[in-house]
Amino acid sequence: MAITVIPMTSAIKMKLSLGLDPKGNEIVRTKSFGNVKTDAANDDVYAVAKAIEGMLTGVNVQSIDRADVTNLSE
Repeated sequence: MAITVIPMTSAIKMKLSLGLDPKGNEIVRTKSFGNVKTDAANDDVYAVAKAIEGMLTGVNVQSIDRADVTNLSE
């Protein structure tokens, strides 16, 4: 039985370090950027994420992830 894979959505997720709270704990947030074309090349998605990183001030980017959602059916 063959499985059909249908790409549904794709997003860039960036883990950001915003600094320290008053107790000295690191403040980490995740920011998502949706509407990424499901057929976009990983190199292109990474280049866009790096461009977004260049516009962010006062934060350090800890990681850049791509989140893809696909539908599997028979």
